Amino acid sequence: MLFKPRFGGSDSGLMRLLYQRGNSFQHFFKDKSTVIGKSQRRKSAKENQRAIFGRMRAERERQAKQYRSEGVEEATKLRSEADRERAVILAEANRRSSVIRGEGDATAARVFAEAFSRAPDFYKFQRGLEALKKGFEQNSRIVITNDDPFLAPIR
Repeated sequence: MLFKPRFGGSDSGLMRLLYQRGNSFQHFFKDKSTVIGKSQRRKSAKENQRAIFGRMRAERERQAKQYRSEGVEEATKLRSEADRERAVILAEANRRSSVIRGEGDATAARVFAEAFSRAPDFYKFQRGLEALKKGFEQNSRIVITNDDPFLAPIR
């Protein structure tokens, strides 16, 4: 039985009618606690405390999850920025090394050209020695005569 009259002892006919038919009208009320005379179960202090702590824990877990996701996002941004800077630095270093290597090769070619233009016979001898060196680098045998131009540098 959901309804009990709370009026000091005098039950008029209207109150009796409400008391008898109250349960059948209950479905008209959206909030069941607004029905006159409904007895509500009171939670104990421990149940309230558990519920509060549960809500607090859920809120802290939600915040922690949000902070973790923000941290992961920030870490990803930092890593991508560092990777980009690394790529830029490596590209610049490779460019500089290519320029320096090219300048060195140009200087070497210029020095060799000057030296060999002063002594063309020495240049011819030098080239012949390089050809012999490359020819004998591999473990191979060469059969040639004494007057072969290939041996001219060492005669």
